Amino acid sequence: RDEPRRFVHVAAAVEHLVTEDAVRADAPALRHLPHWALAKPSLALRLLEARFGAHPLVTAYAVRVLRHAPWRTIMFYTPQLVQALRNDRTGLVEQYLLDACRRHELLAHQVIWNTQTLTEPDDEGHLDAALAAAAVGDVDSAAAAA
Repeated sequence: RDEPRRFVHVAAAVEHLVTEDAVRADAPALRHLPHWALAKPSLALRLLEARFGAHPLVTAYAVRVLRHAPWRTIMFYTPQLVQALRNDRTGLVEQYLLDACRRHELLAHQVIWNTQTLTEPDDEGHLDAALAAAAVGDVDSAAAAA
């Protein structure tokens, strides 16, 4: 973490740069993320978890990774992407999903199915209101229009 510029070409090294402590402290090293090599989509989705506090640079990096991944790969991660809407304070995840749904009809159907599933009460009658509100919004309607 002392000299992150030396490792911007090593995608896997992003795990050592983006830590909960670095995000919490808004570490200056995070400013290297826009230039960092692209990691795997699975890592990008981990970076969208709540524990990283939806840091704008971390979110932007994760979305950049997702934008470069094949859409068929992203289809496998649709539930995690819909869940990531809960922590999307920047609007970047939502915008990514909207754009991807407009381009890929099958992905749009997956997003619709996932948002509808997540906005229905579970077997015990519980509904995650925060996720429901985030999931239903523009993403569901845009996906339906795709």
